[in-house]
Amino acid sequence: MASAIVILLVAFISSERAYDKDIPEIENIYRVLANDDISDIPEEVAETLVEQFPEVQEASNYYINRKPVTYRDKSYPSKLVCTDDALFRIFETEVIAGTLDSFHKIENQVVLTKSFAKKIFKDENPIGQLVTLSHKNEVVVVAVIEDFPEKRSFNGQVFCSTKLKVTYSSRGWNNKKTYFDKLLVKLHKNASVKDVENRIKPIANAQYHGYADKDYSYVLSPYKHAYFNAVKYDGLKHANVKLIKLLSWLALCIFVFAIINYVNFSVAKISTDLKNVGMHQVLGASKLGLFKRLISEAFFQLVVSGVISIFLTWMLKPLVEGILGQEILFDTLLSSIPYLVSMGLAIVIIAVLAGSYPAYVAMKAKPGLMLKNKIADLQKQRDIRMPLNIIQFAASIVAFVALITIHEQIEFAKNKELGFDTEQLVRINVHYKIKDRVPVLIEKIGGLAGVKNICPTHGTPWAIYSNSSNNEFGRFSQIASNHLFLKTFNVELLDGRNFFDGEKNATALINKKGLEQAGWESFEGKKIFGTEVVGVIDDFHFENLHNEVGALLIRNEDGLSHLNVRMHPGDIAGTMKLVEEEFNKIAGEFNFEYQFYDEWMDTMYRKEENQAKAIQLISILAMLLASLGMLGLAIYSMKRRIKEIGIRKVNGAKVTEILTLLNRDFIKWVAIAFVIACPIAWYAMNKWLENFAYKTSLSWWIFALAGVLALGIALLTVSWQSWKAATRNPVEALRYE
Repeated sequence: MASAIVILLVAFISSERAYDKDIPEIENIYRVLANDDISDIPEEVAETLVEQFPEVQEASNYYINRKPVTYRDKSYPSKLVCTDDALFRIFETEVIAGTLDSFHKIENQVVLTKSFAKKIFKDENPIGQLVTLSHKNEVVVVAVIEDFPEKRSFNGQVFCSTKLKVTYSSRGWNNKKTYFDKLLVKLHKNASVKDVENRIKPIANAQYHGYADKDYSYVLSPYKHAYFNAVKYDGLKHANVKLIKLLSWLALCIFVFAIINYVNFSVAKISTDLKNVGMHQVLGASKLGLFKRLISEAFFQLVVSGVISIFLTWMLKPLVEGILGQEILFDTLLSSIPYLVSMGLAIVIIAVLAGSYPAYVAMKAKPGLMLKNKIADLQKQRDIRMPLNIIQFAASIVAFVALITIHEQIEFAKNKELGFDTEQLVRINVHYKIKDRVPVLIEKIGGLAGVKNICPTHGTPWAIYSNSSNNEFGRFSQIASNHLFLKTFNVELLDGRNFFDGEKNATALINKKGLEQAGWESFEGKKIFGTEVVGVIDDFHFENLHNEVGALLIRNEDGLSHLNVRMHPGDIAGTMKLVEEEFNKIAGEFNFEYQFYDEWMDTMYRKEENQAKAIQLISILAMLLASLGMLGLAIYSMKRRIKEIGIRKVNGAKVTEILTLLNRDFIKWVAIAFVIACPIAWYAMNKWLENFAYKTSLSWWIFALAGVLALGIALLTVSWQSWKAATRNPVEALRYE
């Protein structure tokens, strides 16, 4: 089973490493990043690079978002990429129908992928057809391109010009606005990356209109590393790097532990086959011949186990896919010559390594003693198996501590008081074009018997779209709403007043952190970013627990992105059905899309949950392999102490005393493993918990529980062998000796 798990993990890792490998000239493609971790670059930079930098072959802005495409009054959710024609040249995209000649030069043009065009137009010719982007821009389809391969970090279904501003990022200062995109460049071969980076800085920083304090440095990050180098909001698909590292170590540990266990059982097997080995030596077999024989046996056993592993691989595949949360494909593994050669070499190396130590032990023993089935000489040999098994158990204890800690942190995050109530709270996507219908929506939905409160917002907790910052106040995240916000989210007003119903004056609420960050003793008579502050609310977690609560500003503006609905407990499904019916009556041309806050919160910790599942797999396999290694040592230990056990029983020793005697060494080994594992686990888990601003503590009971689990499993493993040895007839034992 261990080898089957290794094959599955190696297949998964090789599949992940295959991302972006098929992109032509990928070594010349780069992402432009500010300060190495900011993907937003002023949009004017791309054109300047092409005009003024001879090293730059292509430069392309892009911005990715989820937006609907409407055709004949039917909406289709899509992954929309606002970009330019240089993008298709950078990725050498194949055009199936139409042309890209005028794309980006004429703003109202759009390009679709083959599968998305088929989804909308079926068998119609899509070229020349009119569609509407995000219920806002009517555009004409000018080209259909081949779908991007599955193993690409960059992907999209619909491509329009960045000039349309269907989706974008912008920042303003003193009535000046800077638009931002993500930027890809393709350099000419042998161009100096460092030279380009140094020359970008003054050009890019000059585009921050009104941002006098911006002094970013810029790097060209190789695109071939993009899948494994996540940058916030860059729109690309990224690997779970921590999970891949974890699984890589898991595969290596299983591989090593399996060899250790094979050695254990091989030595135990030789101890029962001493006469056979001794006879071969007496009859003239050379030590080299004996060595070859044992290596051949090991090789044959590995080939047989390999065939069995292939069968087990297909059986275990659904289980491992469920733990990892994605499909495992073998195409990359089977098509890679280096991987196949490595697997063949691994079988040979394992056979040599696994057979060498048992052969060494057998050849060091005297043939005469082996013919008498005595293993005293074997007993005197320096046995490396015991420290190796201690390492296995130490790894198991570390895995147990990690599993318990991650589980505790996830539960801590999910159960922590957030400062607002997520129960029966749902957010409904609302397009700005139905802004004039929102009062009717609020009236109709708010009048349903199952609805307790409702409020409109632009941005929501955990999805903030706007922020303001300056040198005086620092950075404030922003949500736009009205007087119903506090009641809908159950947020406490600490001082001042709430917005008035229908209030037209520009007013704002700030949280406690915002009051502290502004450096005010009182908000009375104060303005922030030009808006009068009328109240202070309690802090609440508007970002996940990876981040500390920041400064928040809630304006009484009429910006709109969502309706937030608080329902009464009871028939939630029935109430949501009525809400959908009312929504469709008033805004039926728009898709009804909603998400419950408590379910949404669960998804925020999906990465940690996947890590917990992977560590659960590690824990089970590590302990299983450590137990098998312990079993091999137990079998070997019982066989070489047969005479000792018989003599003790003849002299009146009780079964419990013999069990204690036989298990004492194994308990000592687990204790040593525990001492080794504790500081390693403590350090590793403290480093992992540093990713959270709010975290659980590493209590002593976590380590104690991990140690007790390891000890219990060890005793269960060896106790059967100890019991058989302790209850054996002493006469038979002495006669055997």
